[in-house]
Amino acid sequence: MTQAVEFFDSTAVDQGSQGFSGAVSDGRYLYFVPMANGPGRFSGQVTRYDSHGDFQDPTSWTVFDTAVVNSASRGFANGLFDGRYLYMIPYHNDQHHGQVTRYDTRGEFDSPASWDFFDVQILIDTGRGFVSGCFDGRYLYLTPYQISWTLYNGTMVRYDTTRDFADRDSWEVFDSTSLSSMSCGFHSAVDTRDFIYFVPFVRAQRDYHGLLVRFRRSGGFADPNSWEMVDIKGFNPRGCGFIGGCFDSQYLYLAPYFDGKGRFGQVARYDNLQPLNEDASWQFFDTELVHSESRGFFGTLLHNEFIYFIPHCKAEGIYNGQITRYDRRESFMSPSAWSVLDTAAYHPMSKGYIGGAVINNYLYMAPYETAPAAHSGLIARIDLAVRTVWK
Repeated sequence: MTQAVEFFDSTAVDQGSQGFSGAVSDGRYLYFVPMANGPGRFSGQVTRYDSHGDFQDPTSWTVFDTAVVNSASRGFANGLFDGRYLYMIPYHNDQHHGQVTRYDTRGEFDSPASWDFFDVQILIDTGRGFVSGCFDGRYLYLTPYQISWTLYNGTMVRYDTTRDFADRDSWEVFDSTSLSSMSCGFHSAVDTRDFIYFVPFVRAQRDYHGLLVRFRRSGGFADPNSWEMVDIKGFNPRGCGFIGGCFDSQYLYLAPYFDGKGRFGQVARYDNLQPLNEDASWQFFDTELVHSESRGFFGTLLHNEFIYFIPHCKAEGIYNGQITRYDRRESFMSPSAWSVLDTAAYHPMSKGYIGGAVINNYLYMAPYETAPAAHSGLIARIDLAVRTVWK
């Protein structure tokens, strides 16, 4: 019988398998997306788990280094799956870059022929330094973050997955700073059927902002009239500094990370059926009311009736393993709707995660680092059928 909370250290398969920026499922396999596996060492080594195998068995795990095929294929910030292809989002490979790496899941994982590449900088010089994005069933959206360590970006990019990956005409760009010079520095995107929302994070001078930007999918991508924005800080002064979000068919949830003063736990929720710019459309709940260490999340995901907030760090340099979840069957504003599970109680090095994925009712969390520049391969798996471990 498996335990409710388990761990597997991917460095047991290969020492370079650590420092991931997310996990992506294709239904059978789980891909851990590489960011960096040592100080200043940006990695292209993808680690794959076969969910048909034993989680604890090293033979269920394989690795492939995409940098062997293309030396620039390193340093990604999460990935996306479109039903056939895995896309890894370009962030930094010794410099901020724009080379999207794609894997054909119908091919052999360790075959160079299964991998191909497209550099967004062919389209526009600022097409680099992305962080995650989303897939809406046809289009792949890349979220602009920064083009250098000090310059933040508003270049929205989308790819039509029904067209040739290598054809530059399959790709479109829109510079959201044409709407407002403050429209830059986002962290992920969320598809809500009618809209694509770009999640506000930080701008230059450590300006943690709340400028949420959305694209109306029925409009033209390059048409400014298809875009609108709202400053969440207008509804709540701590409505800023989010990393990731999810949508549950009515509500958009944004995961709180840093509000400019410290790691925080104030989740923002927007009713997608209501006007974007009205105060009544927004609600805020501080998860620190549930537990004092429930803060500093790096992504969120929806599975069945629950929304899970992935723990990263609870203070500068102090990493965390406490997952927080919300039961959507209960009132958003009720503390009883919220519960926590501290994975560090099961393993002291279980902390510092970036994103995750659910497959076969197990939540897998992607490890990044347990201390600054101390990259980790300790993957956590939580059996979501076991409810007793949530407090």
